[in-house]
Amino acid sequence: ADFEKAARTARALAIESGYPSEVFLEKKGFSLRGYRPSHDEEGVPDRVEHRYPLAGGSTWQIRSWLRERWRTPDAERWVFQPSGLVEPLTARFIRGDAFIELSFNPLTGEPEQEKYFFP
Repeated sequence: ADFEKAARTARALAIESGYPSEVFLEKKGFSLRGYRPSHDEEGVPDRVEHRYPLAGGSTWQIRSWLRERWRTPDAERWVFQPSGLVEPLTARFIRGDAFIELSFNPLTGEPEQEKYFFP
């Protein structure tokens, strides 16, 4: 749920502010980074950053359009453009033998396919 929320927020921030935003992918979690449109006279956008650590005992992997093999993310950027476009990405969250897999649409940034396995 947090990863979907971060993706939706990153896309909304990019569209609203006119600046690219990103979800920064790390081994033990991810961070939302972007800008919120400013309402002050100077028009300088406000920086937004929120960190989401993985739940204890969980790991995760990602697969992208250009790199189709599953891998543990290591300081990678998933960038959302002000046009709303984003690189297609699939994320798999793993705990024991169970997993949740989310594939995101490059035009909408929304999950378009979900897979679950709970033994």
